[in-house]
Amino acid sequence: MAISIRNACVFSRNELNPDTFVFRVFIEEPFDRNNTARLYM
Repeated sequence: MAISIRNACVFSRNELNPDTFVFRVFIEEPFDRNNTARLYM
């Protein structure tokens, strides 16, 4: 699961690029669309 601040919704991790799967938590930053959480496994 990933959280989009920009779209105010939750979406499937399958919709993200594979290189983002290294993060446990993915919270989309509204301006540059990167992961604001940046928590690694």
